[in-house]
Amino acid sequence: DRTREAATKTLGELGSAAYPDLRRVVAERPSEEAAERAERLLADLQRKPYQEWAGLSLDQVREVRAIEVLERVG
Repeated sequence: DRTREAATKTLGELGSAAYPDLRRVVAERPSEEAAERAERLLADLQRKPYQEWAGLSLDQVREVRAIEVLERVG
């Protein structure tokens, strides 16, 4: 579906700014497809984190890192 592809592309372009919302979608799993798309986008972000952080403030980077730590701790 074009709408879903466009939405996925837009979220990918947002980069790290979309991180908290993508994590929420994965956790809440409104649909299997939405969760899978969010997981793919998160995987892309994790492959290139420093490039994505270039436009973030130090506080925003800290927030993203804090979320990553919490995810690893469980």
